[in-house]
Amino acid sequence: MILTAQSLPNNTLAHHGILGMKWGRKNGPPYPIGVSDHSASEKKAGWRKSLDKSDSNSQNDNKKHGLSDKQKKAIKIGIAATATALAAYGTYKLAKSGKLDKYVETGKTKVNELLGKKKSGKVDIGKQKVNDLFSKTSKSTTKTVQTVNGIKKLAKGESLEDTLKNVNSHSGTNKNYSNNCTLCSITTFLRQAGLDVKAGSTGGKPQQLGDKVEACFKGAKVLEGSAGKFGRSRKDAAEMLINKFGQNASGVCSIQWKKEYTPNGRGGGHAFNWSIKDGVVKFFDGQANKNDNIVSNYWKMIDPNGGLTLARLDNAEINFDGVKELLEF
Repeated sequence: MILTAQSLPNNTLAHHGILGMKWGRKNGPPYPIGVSDHSASEKKAGWRKSLDKSDSNSQNDNKKHGLSDKQKKAIKIGIAATATALAAYGTYKLAKSGKLDKYVETGKTKVNELLGKKKSGKVDIGKQKVNDLFSKTSKSTTKTVQTVNGIKKLAKGESLEDTLKNVNSHSGTNKNYSNNCTLCSITTFLRQAGLDVKAGSTGGKPQQLGDKVEACFKGAKVLEGSAGKFGRSRKDAAEMLINKFGQNASGVCSIQWKKEYTPNGRGGGHAFNWSIKDGVVKFFDGQANKNDNIVSNYWKMIDPNGGLTLARLDNAEINFDGVKELLEF
């Protein structure tokens, strides 16, 4: 006789468990079964160990994520610090005012402290551009970085007036520091950028500005040619600088004097500084301690047919070996 589903006797009994039932704390009806309600075979089979195993697995899951209770607390503190700030001020206002960074940084710092991470105060400045290197930095950087490649930084930003006084401290007292206008112009730029340096000695011998720029900076573009438009008037010189370098830049230049304005009519030249800020051009002279108002008078003495050297320095990289060799610090 062939048995089919229809021919099976009605008294057949089969148990397939409860739909959706899983091994765990729910160990049978009524839930949960007490310790005394388990049969001897269940107790012998170690039912308690199997239940405890689920707790152990849960704890292991937390360990897999690498977070201790202390670390999870740290993360909550960091998130809370940022969330509190957002609730009080609003994301847009905080970001616009710059206050958002403070709260985010506070959260990060707290998390890092509790996770055992230390914040490094080192700054890799060997290959930074000048305008990046000496731009405004965070308080922590200002406190930890006092020197740059062995050259001391100024304790605080120096006014142009003070820079012009400090550039050439040996002027008038030591003839070896005469004819050092090229070094004075470079020194003026570096002091305004934040380095505590002074112009060095040339032994009283004239120097070529382009050579000294290339010795002290990497990537500085030096332009050589005739004064032409630059030498015609201060206005023409300012327009020329903006056209070549844009609305914000700074650097140095050297020109030739008309012979009647040089000792014994033998000719000669001079180097000084220029800067462009928001389209406004200024000229100043570190060797002679002269600001823009006085330097503007130079154009009646500049020979427009003479030579001209221009160099932009704010986007160049400092060659500290060259600076140490030519300047005093």
